[in-house]
Amino acid sequence: MQVVPSPLSWASLLYGAVLGVLVANTLWQRAVRAGGATQVLVYLYLEPVGALVLATLLLGERLGVLQAIGGALALAGVGLVRRPVPKQAETSPVEELL
Repeated sequence: MQVVPSPLSWASLLYGAVLGVLVANTLWQRAVRAGGATQVLVYLYLEPVGALVLATLLLGERLGVLQAIGGALALAGVGLVRRPVPKQAETSPVEELL
C-alpha cells in the first residue's frame, strides 16, 4: 500500500526546512561573522532553555524541578561568562615579582 503525503505534510516539511534550517543557520552564521565565534558560542547554551520555555507555553508540557534547576544553571553560566571583566592596571612580570 502506497501512502501519498498530504499537502499539509508537504507544507510542514517546507516550513521546517526553511525556518528550521535555512533561516536559523543564516542568522547564526551572520552572528558569528559579526561577533566572533567565541562571543556567540556562549548563546548556544540558551537553546535548551528556549525550547523548555516554548514547550511549556505552547505545548502545555509540565515544567519539573530538575528542568527549572537546569535552566537556571544555564542562564547563570551564560551570565557569568558574559559579565564584564574589570580592567586591571597593566604591570610587567618583573613588577609582579617585586
